[in-house]
Amino acid sequence: MFSVRRKPQRKKTKSQQLGAIHIGPARVRRSKRSGARRWKDWRRSVYGYRPAIVFASCVSIAVAVYGAFAGGYVAQLATFAGEAIDKKIQAMGVRVESVVLTGRKNCDVDEIKRAIALERADSMLNVNTKVIRKRLLELGWVEQATVQRLLPNRIKVDIVERKPFAVWQLNGSFSLVDVTGAVIEGGNTAQFSHLPLIVGEGANLHAERLHNALSPYPEIQSRVRAAVRIGNRRWNLRLASGIDVKLPEGSLEESLRELSILESETRLLVRNIRALDLRFPDRLIIQTKDGTITDTKQRSGKET
Repeated sequence: MFSVRRKPQRKKTKSQQLGAIHIGPARVRRSKRSGARRWKDWRRSVYGYRPAIVFASCVSIAVAVYGAFAGGYVAQLATFAGEAIDKKIQAMGVRVESVVLTGRKNCDVDEIKRAIALERADSMLNVNTKVIRKRLLELGWVEQATVQRLLPNRIKVDIVERKPFAVWQLNGSFSLVDVTGAVIEGGNTAQFSHLPLIVGEGANLHAERLHNALSPYPEIQSRVRAAVRIGNRRWNLRLASGIDVKLPEGSLEESLRELSILESETRLLVRNIRALDLRFPDRLIIQTKDGTITDTKQRSGKET
């Protein structure tokens, strides 16, 4: 007898046990080490070009932004969005319906309207109160101005006008000035003929001091029709009777006090006098209308 030696059979795989049929080339299993190495190599290649990629991206973005601004697309978009918002706000009733003005007495109404420059149905949110206030302060009569938005639909404007203090004559032209000497542009001097008349260069800047010096002596102040600034150094007072009172460069208040004493003791200002010279501290010079000049060394109000 002989025995038959069987060839050992290999153990079947799970897919073979299930009867699976494989068609095509066999799959090649890649090791984890080779995949990691490939990823590392790819990353190195990309990082090597990273500065160039970043630069190209920045250039592309800059070109796109420049093109948007240069072509006006951004401005058009902003305008479109602003108009849409305005229409929405106006539809909600937040629009200018009235402008309330207080404090106006002499300033021209049309000038104020041009300075405010608002129309009915304008958006309340587009009202620039600072710009309106600045334009109002540029008007000659306006000294102070306040502009407020009173939601939903009202604008309130309060102004404080300059107070005319005197009529200033310079080189044949007349202007209204306030107490600081500032010229009130657009002021009609004919409407303020009752104000004191000051004449000459610098008279507007020194009128307040003269007014304060005259205030304690109403019997003299009421007689003054014009105050003439001489050489921008001193004053001559032209009285209603035609007398010229020549005041000194300094000691204005003291000279007016002495003039008041002279008037109360001698009634000098109603006499036949053309000029009264108080410029010298130790004497009084009187010129009559017939040309006679009297020079006295007394300043106490007594004649010699």
